[in-house]
Amino acid sequence: MANNNNNKDNKKDYEIKQHIKDYDSLDPRYKEYVDRETYNYTAETIAEENKQKAQDEYDRIIKILKRKRKEKEMSQSEVALQCGVSFNGISSMERGLYNSSATVLLAYMYALGLSFSDIEPNNRNNEKEKDKNLQRIEEIYQKLDDKDKTKLMAMIETMFGE
Repeated sequence: MANNNNNKDNKKDYEIKQHIKDYDSLDPRYKEYVDRETYNYTAETIAEENKQKAQDEYDRIIKILKRKRKEKEMSQSEVALQCGVSFNGISSMERGLYNSSATVLLAYMYALGLSFSDIEPNNRNNEKEKDKNLQRIEEIYQKLDDKDKTKLMAMIETMFGE
């Protein structure tokens, strides 16, 4: 039980700390929960977590751009020319050796004719997921008797206004 309360306290401390930029600006009401050393450690931890999330997202985007470049049969040199950077810059980006500026990353995206919706996380593996889901729906549908199929179709039509 004590461990559970400790976890709740730690979560509360984390939630408080993640919204505060500077310990000295911390509302005095919260200082009883957070000492300076813990706050500084937590702020550093949060910063490192955010940096890692950003790097993971950058790597994900680069993989998409590289795949799309190959699908469009464009060379790294062609992309580099349209981005205003060297071939080595594009090559290093794709191999994970160099993190470009946001401007170059966007130029790369635009050189391929892509928009944000083409690289947003919701589109990750979207086609594979859609195919898998449709296959699963088909399997389930085939197992239903005619009465249940009719009910299911009525529900779908009600939900989606068909």
